[in-house]
Amino acid sequence: MAGWLAVNRLTVDGCIAILSDMPAEPAVKPQQQEPISRSLKGSLAAADKGWQVAHAAIMAALPGLASLVPRPDRIALHAGPAAGKPRAAFTLDRGPQAPPLVSLYFTGTPADLIALAHECGHAMQIMASHAAGTGVMPPLAREVCAFLAELTLLDHMALRDKETYGQLCTAHRADDRRYLGDDAERLRSALANGMADREALYDHRWNYPLARIWASRIWVSQIREAWLFGGGDPAVQDDRMATAKLFAAGGDAPACLARLLKEGS
Repeated sequence: MAGWLAVNRLTVDGCIAILSDMPAEPAVKPQQQEPISRSLKGSLAAADKGWQVAHAAIMAALPGLASLVPRPDRIALHAGPAAGKPRAAFTLDRGPQAPPLVSLYFTGTPADLIALAHECGHAMQIMASHAAGTGVMPPLAREVCAFLAELTLLDHMALRDKETYGQLCTAHRADDRRYLGDDAERLRSALANGMADREALYDHRWNYPLARIWASRIWVSQIREAWLFGGGDPAVQDDRMATAKLFAAGGDAPACLARLLKEGS
């Protein structure tokens, strides 16, 4: 626990304060409830097309990444069900000389497309940080980038396909219940016990509640209104560029996050 707090530049009291101030309503507000197990319609049920859409959504929301992140086909994407393949999605950083490898058990459901966008966010953060030469990003900031990628996909689809948007919102809300419910309780318990057991085994799920909250705040305060309604306002473009810089911040991401959250408060 002490190591996790240090690498993410957090304190126990700060984490507890954030968890106690969790939003009553997540950033996403679905207009309808759609079964999350139903397959998506058309080409979005294919992983390659979903990846292209997720990549395009991030580029539209954060055009400042364009100079740092290559085309979506540069990523090594291994998606689709296969015998013995792990269900848990992951993105592997293979260093600055090779594109990230993304593995996903993709069957074409709304939850799968949300997961695909999440991993796209990870891949773009890895490539942007390598291009900027800023080193390895701490885990909490990595998850903020991935959750921001999910939110770009949701608003991208809201403008284009209301039915798919409704399905994705329902899947996103289901994830909220896990990240802000079970995972938040897991983090609270670790924080309560952390000082007594400083050598407690690291749990990656500690990152999800805070990252979910912070991504929502950044999206609402810095990006969403700017992207949809801001046009060419220089101040609006500065907000979008500041968020794009988070993806390229690498080891400096905690300081970059602190600035974004302070500006949006």
